[in-house]
This record gives sequence, structure tokens and C-alpha cells, in this order.
Amino acid sequence: RLYHLLEAYDKAAGCFEHVSGALDRPEESGLDDEVKEVLLGEPGITHALFGECFLEADRLDAAAAAFKQSPESAPNDGRRQFNLARLALRRHKPAKALEHLQACFREKLADEGTVPYQQLAEVLERLGRRDELIGRLEKLRTDDPENVPLGYFLAEQYDEAQQLDKAGPLYRELVQKTPTL
Repeated sequence: RLYHLLEAYDKAAGCFEHVSGALDRPEESGLDDEVKEVLLGEPGITHALFGECFLEADRLDAAAAAFKQSPESAPNDGRRQFNLARLALRRHKPAKALEHLQACFREKLADEGTVPYQQLAEVLERLGRRDELIGRLEKLRTDDPENVPLGYFLAEQYDEAQQLDKAGPLYRELVQKTPTL
């Protein structure tokens, strides 16, 4: 976990690989239920952390397995689709990533911040369709007007595109709802 905090993802992934292997085979590793409980803490969060580190270290099969094991992602199809999109993008399959992102957005996943929309921008860039970004964000905002991270990301895109007549009012609306730096 310390390696993760230090963004030394390859080292973190190496450590988590050993822990994950031990958790998968507790009898062989000599882990009793008490030790497993201490190692896992909150299983959903722990497996999500494993997945994040594996993803950042480009250990994509291990990341997919860890995300799949995270009980936290099972009832939340938006998060599952988001993780599948991230994996597809890392595997250089932007069209597949776009499919997963579209499924993710149907679930109105606001708790991931602006990262899904950044992924959308990257996917569209790789597909040579960057000019679709603002239109897609506007549609998403129409479908999910209370999604503050989406609103801020859209306002930022308006600003970058010099569409200040749209950026200004949206920023004012968002600052009144949820002020941020």
C-alpha cells in the first residue's frame, strides 16, 4: 500500500501479486481466517486497490482478475463497465473502450470524478473523433444534469474550445451548487 501511495505501481503490483496468490490459496500459504481478514480488510476496496496497481503496472490480466473479484463492482455495473473500458484502452482497443464507457455512462457514475470523461476524451482522440467530445458531453449532461464532475469537465472543454458563452454560465451554476478550487 505504501508503494501505491508513492505511485511505485510496479513494486506495489509485485507485492499485491504475492498477497493475492496467498489469498487465492490460503491452505498452501498457511493463512487462517483471521490473517485473511486482516490482509483483506474491506475486500471490495482491497481488490479494487489490487486492480488499480495492476492496471498502472500494465499487468492487465491480473487487473481484470482483481476487478472481477471486487464484490464492490458486482452490484455496480457502471464501475464494472468503467474498469472494462480502462482495460480495453490499455489493450489498445479504443472502440471496445468506447462501448464500455457508453454503458458506464448509462449508470450515471458520478463518484469517479472526471476520470471517465477524461477516458472518453482519450478514446475519441485515439479513434480520430475528438471533435465529437463536446456533443457527447452535452448529451450526457442533459441525461444527468446533477452530475457535478461531468458539469465541470464540460465547462473545461467549453473553455478550451473558446466557447466562453457556454463555459461562463455553466461554471457559475456549478460554483453555486458545489464550489471547488
